[in-house]
Amino acid sequence: MAHEYRDRRRRLPRSVPAKGQTAAEILSAGLALRDLRHAVANRTATRVAWGMYCGTAPTSEPIEDKQPEVSGSQAILQVLTAKGNRAVSHQSAAAIWGFWDRPLEPPYHVTSPPGRAPVQRPGLVVAHRGAIPAEFLQQVGGVVVVSAAWAWCDLALQTSVEEAVVLADQVLSRRIRRPGRRSPLAHREDLEAAVSARGRANGIRTARAALALASDAVDSRPESRLRYRLHEAGLPEPEVNVLISDPSGRLLIRPDLVFRQWKVAVQYEGVDVHSAPERVLQDVRRQEVTEQLGWTEVRITRDHMRNRGRAAVLKVLAALRARGYSG
Repeated sequence: MAHEYRDRRRRLPRSVPAKGQTAAEILSAGLALRDLRHAVANRTATRVAWGMYCGTAPTSEPIEDKQPEVSGSQAILQVLTAKGNRAVSHQSAAAIWGFWDRPLEPPYHVTSPPGRAPVQRPGLVVAHRGAIPAEFLQQVGGVVVVSAAWAWCDLALQTSVEEAVVLADQVLSRRIRRPGRRSPLAHREDLEAAVSARGRANGIRTARAALALASDAVDSRPESRLRYRLHEAGLPEPEVNVLISDPSGRLLIRPDLVFRQWKVAVQYEGVDVHSAPERVLQDVRRQEVTEQLGWTEVRITRDHMRNRGRAAVLKVLAALRARGYSG
């Protein structure tokens, strides 16, 4: 009986670690190949990519806010950044931090340091090479990822000034709330440090120009695009999301953009938010209050932003000129 009991214990399959690992790492830790296959067959382990596995145990530090368990993406990135001083970067890092407008999905961007071979997994990884100072590296859910400031600079170096401004506004904003993430994601000095660390990299002028125009008070991407279009057209620089009060000092309204000298308030009316019946009523009341305070309200929609925002620029310019602007 004792011999039979020992034999049965030996055949009991061992669990697969929740954190993503390569098959070689799992087997070298003592798990038998048959146990790994058994775990996959019984859904206590998942093959997340060729040669990569993870268990199904929950983790207390998810890579993204709505992922209570170790996801396929998280397990893959855990494996890819476990060795070789590699880090998740570019669009993938921006998605992890929450300022990219698409979800975290393959192909994943991974940066390897100079002297290290880049990851060779076509279709799964977009490989980059570059030195990343230690102060710009963090761990999130067992994944090594560049900071939000470094990820912004990654993207700013390869895009237009407008797109870089939109992304910088997202990173710097004190008003955008992301569950599980601090607000703001970074401060202006963090972005300045990231730009400085890049030296004379291609695209550095774009990053510097975008940072000079960035704001930490935006609510949304369309607001950032509208502000950039007005800047591009040579209009005066507006204040962003500041409160306007009555003569007694009572705070009443917060326009998206404010041209205080000419008492022109600009509001971007997003379809998703401002088309709800109760919001329409609020917007009408807001315009009434704005006019009672002696201001002009300019309402901009998605249609005004077509053709590089030409209609939006003309509408705001007309309101400013009606108030005495001579530009």
